[in-house]
Amino acid sequence: MPDDTGRAGDAGNPEMPVASPVVHSTSNSFERPLLGYLRVSFSASSREVENLRRKVADFAQREAFTLVRVYVDRDRTQSAGFSSLVKALSDGEAHHVVVPALQHLAFMASARLLMKEMLEIQTGAHVLVMYSGCSD
Repeated sequence: MPDDTGRAGDAGNPEMPVASPVVHSTSNSFERPLLGYLRVSFSASSREVENLRRKVADFAQREAFTLVRVYVDRDRTQSAGFSSLVKALSDGEAHHVVVPALQHLAFMASARLLMKEMLEIQTGAHVLVMYSGCSD
């Protein structure tokens, strides 16, 4: 079923990226739009994914951002969510993206900072990392 972004997404279907709109309305809505990105294992439960989304939403609120959408890829071999994130950033939907930890950008430790830098250079966005050195 399409969400309000016009994209189909099903958390139970690992073939489909999940873009979940999570807009927190304030009087200055979208002054500081933020996109989130999660890469979770195929075996992660819906509850675990929702817990990460909640942490991202809490971060956004605490840092005075408006969380627009969270993109989710399941497993390290999927990248549709990441591709959608890059497009949204390139289209100017936001200038900031948050990940819970660098592990969400790349499976291999040696590639994590490279992915962060590539995303920043390619889109002009700032990548914010909520926690360093953790497994979230």
